[in-house]
Amino acid sequence: IFVRHPGYSDAGGKNELLNFLANDSPDGGLHYGTVWLSCAIIAGNAWNGYLTNIRGGHRLTLDYDALLPKGIYYFYVPLTDSPREGDPERYPIVPTFEHWPFPHDDLPPGWLPRSNAPAGERLPIPAASKMTAYVKQRDQGCQISGDRDQIERAHLCPRHEDVWFRANNMRRYNRNQNLVLAYLLDDGTNGLALRPDLHTEFDDAGFIFTRKQQQWVVHFLRETYNLGPTYHNTVVELKEEISPEFLLVRMAWAILPRVRTFVDSGPKRTVLLRAPADDEEISVAQELGIEALTKVTQPPKKPRKIQTGGREGAEPTNGGETGRVNDRPRDPGFATDLVSSTSRETSISCSPDSKERFPETSAEADLEQQKAQQPATWEEYLSEIKVRVLKDRRVRDPALLCCDYDEAEARIAQGLPGKRKHGGAYLCMACLGDEYLDEDLPPFDNDKVIDGGDQPM
Repeated sequence: IFVRHPGYSDAGGKNELLNFLANDSPDGGLHYGTVWLSCAIIAGNAWNGYLTNIRGGHRLTLDYDALLPKGIYYFYVPLTDSPREGDPERYPIVPTFEHWPFPHDDLPPGWLPRSNAPAGERLPIPAASKMTAYVKQRDQGCQISGDRDQIERAHLCPRHEDVWFRANNMRRYNRNQNLVLAYLLDDGTNGLALRPDLHTEFDDAGFIFTRKQQQWVVHFLRETYNLGPTYHNTVVELKEEISPEFLLVRMAWAILPRVRTFVDSGPKRTVLLRAPADDEEISVAQELGIEALTKVTQPPKKPRKIQTGGREGAEPTNGGETGRVNDRPRDPGFATDLVSSTSRETSISCSPDSKERFPETSAEADLEQQKAQQPATWEEYLSEIKVRVLKDRRVRDPALLCCDYDEAEARIAQGLPGKRKHGGAYLCMACLGDEYLDEDLPPFDNDKVIDGGDQPM
C-alpha cells in the first residue's frame, strides 16, 4: 500500500509519503485504521485527515476496522482557519520523531486512554533501580508470546529519547512522579516484558502495538522470517498500568523514520519543526530545501551511555543497546485472523547468527567498559545533560546551525582555547544557549596561535 501527498507532483516517483506491507490479507490488504492513523501522525496529529484512492477524489468512507485493499492512495488534510501559503493542499509533515508534538488530551479516535481502562490490582511503586524486576513480576511473562524464561523489560518511549520526553512533558503519564534525570523514563507505565528476540525486533521498529477491533494487537511493519508470520495480529492483554499514551509514542517513533525517503526526495518540502517560544515549544511550518532538510533530518549522534552491558532493559543493567544484524526478508503471507497470545504455542530455535547478535564478553571487560563510560563527577554528568539539550535545540531550530560542534569538541579534547570572536568560548552565544550564560568559560590566551584557528589581531 502506497500513500502519496496531494501537494506534490507524482513525477519521478518522488511523492511516496509512506508505504505499508499489505499483510492483513492473503490478497493484499491492510487494516484501514492503522494506515489512517500513521498518516495522521506524519501530518502532525491531523485527526481530521482522510484518504482518497485518486488525486482529488472523494473521501473514503470506510469503517476504522475495515480492510483497505492494496493500491495507491492520497492523504488529505482539510484547510483550517489558518490559510496555507502557496498550494492549499501542501500541508506540512513532521520530518523526524524529534519534531513530533505529543497530542496531550487529544488522543486519536478509538485509542483507549488510561483513565478509561479497566482497573486492576497494582503493585507498590518500585525504585527506578528495581524497575526491570518490577515489570517482570507485574507482567508474569512476555506480553506477546506468554513465555516466562529469559524475558526482558522493554521501554515504550526509548530511554535515549529523554530530551524529547522532557520537552513534551511526558512525565505527567508516569505513575512515579519522583523520577528525575536519567531515570525519568524508568516508570512502570513506560515498560513491558518481552522475550529477547521480540525485544530486539521491537527496538528495531519492526512492530508496534495498535488498536484493531477494540483490542490491543501486535502489528508488524516489516517482513521477517518467523516473528511476523507467528505474531502479526496477535491480541495482547496489556496490563492496566501500561500507558496507552506511551504506546502511541512508540507507534510514532516507529512510523516517523519511514517518511525520511519522502523528505530527502526534495527539492523542497514543507515541514513542521519544533521551535522554542517563551516557556514552551511550538510547531512552526517551514519550507526547506534539500540541504537544510538534510541537517534537520540527519540522525543525531547517540549520547554516551551512563551504563552499558547489553540490550535496553536486559539484566543486569538498565541501559544500553546492542548492535543489530540486518533484518532478512521472508516470503510474504501473514496470518489474517486475530489470535490470542495466551493460546498460541511456539518454540524457539537457535540460529547460526546467534553469536553475532549476542557476542560473548567477559565480566571483567564489561566492568572496565562500564567504568570508562561513566562520568567522573556529578558536575561532568550535569554538563553532559546540558550539552545534549543544547544539541537537540540546535537540530530543532535552523537558526542555531551556525557553529561546528565537532570542531568545538575537538578543541576541548586537545585542551585548546576557544575562538577570539566568541570571547574565548568554543561556540557562539546563540549555539551555547541561555543555560551557559553564567558558566565560567575557559580563559583565552592572546599570545597563543592555533593552526587553523583564530589568529591574533
